[in-house]
Amino acid sequence: MQLQFTAAECGLKDVLEFVLRNKKDKLFRFFNDEEILAVLWKASREDSLFIVNDKQGITGMVIASIVNDNEFKVDHLLCTTNEAFVLMRKMARQSMNGRICKYVRRGKLKQLRRY
Repeated sequence: MQLQFTAAECGLKDVLEFVLRNKKDKLFRFFNDEEILAVLWKASREDSLFIVNDKQGITGMVIASIVNDNEFKVDHLLCTTNEAFVLMRKMARQSMNGRICKYVRRGKLKQLRRY
């Protein structure tokens, strides 16, 4: 399987359809479709939306923003395959110039130490 990690080059419609199809009840929990689209649009304009593609289409997306010189924060993450998740972690760190990843899980701020 050939995975490709890119800044959001596919259309927001494709990303929105991927999110709506796969989000379950944890990602964008209290968002309606228009609010999700607004978040995706804003992230794409700020260059903080990244996509993992394979030949069948999108397999992962992340919205990550720079906090300071040493850290970046993952706001939303959705991967449908383990391979996409592993690639997303690796490439997010590279695209954020070696910054440490911080994220909120179950209401607690956590730090991803290994890639």
